[in-house]
Amino acid sequence: MQTNIKNIHFFKKLNSTMDKAREFAKNGAPNFTVIVSEEQLEGRGRLKRVWESKKGGLYFTVILRLEDIKIKEAPLMNFAVSLALYKTIEKLFNIKAELKWPNDILIEGEKICGILSETFLKGSKIEYLNIGIGLNVNNIPNVEDKKTTSLTKLKKEKLNLKTILNEFLYEFEKLIQNLDFKKIIKEWKEKTFFLNKKVKIITFKEEIVGTVKDIDESDGSLILKENNRKIAYGDMFLC
Repeated sequence: MQTNIKNIHFFKKLNSTMDKAREFAKNGAPNFTVIVSEEQLEGRGRLKRVWESKKGGLYFTVILRLEDIKIKEAPLMNFAVSLALYKTIEKLFNIKAELKWPNDILIEGEKICGILSETFLKGSKIEYLNIGIGLNVNNIPNVEDKKTTSLTKLKKEKLNLKTILNEFLYEFEKLIQNLDFKKIIKEWKEKTFFLNKKVKIITFKEEIVGTVKDIDESDGSLILKENNRKIAYGDMFLC
C-alpha cells in the first residue's frame, strides 16, 4: 500500500538520523517528517549501545507532533512502532516475527531491529517525539556475542529498502491515525512470547527475576506476578 506521508528526506550518510531529526524538529519540521540515511557513522540503540549501521540497512527517524499524547504515554509509541514493523515484515516477506519487551523484534530468536525514542518537552507537554528505527535488511550484522539477523540473510535475496519504508509508514500511520493505546497493547501482546514466562530483567541498577504477568497499558511498564511489581525499562531475558 502507498503511504500518504510525503515529507521524507534522504541522505547518503549521517552521524545519526536521530541527530538530524532533532535538528529538523528544532527548526519547525512538521508532524510525520521522516529522516532517512543510507548509513550512519554513530548509530545508537537503547541504553547508549552502538547500533551497527552499515550500508544496506534501513535507518530512519520519524518526527511526531501529537498534541493529545501525555508525557507518561510517550513510551507506548515504541509499541506502535514495533507492531507496525511486525506487520510490515509479515506482509512483505511472509515471515513470522516475535515482539519482545520493551521494543525488540526477533526472528527465530535473533534480533533484526532496533528502536530508540526521544521525547522533547515544552512546559508540561510534549513538543515533539522522535522515533529512530534501524532495520537489518541487505546488511549482514557483525556484532560479537549478540544474536542478530537480517532480512536478506533470511530471504536469500537483495530487497528494496524504499518498498519496506513505504509499507512501514503506511502501517504506522494506520495505527496512530485514531490512536488507541489499549488496542495497540492488546494486539502487541498477541504477538509476543514472554507472558507468563519466568524472566530476568537487567536495569542500570539491578537484576530482577520474576514471572511476567502483563504490560501496563497506561505507560508500557512490565508487570511481574510477584507483588505486581512494575518495571519501566531494562533488558529482558528468558530464564
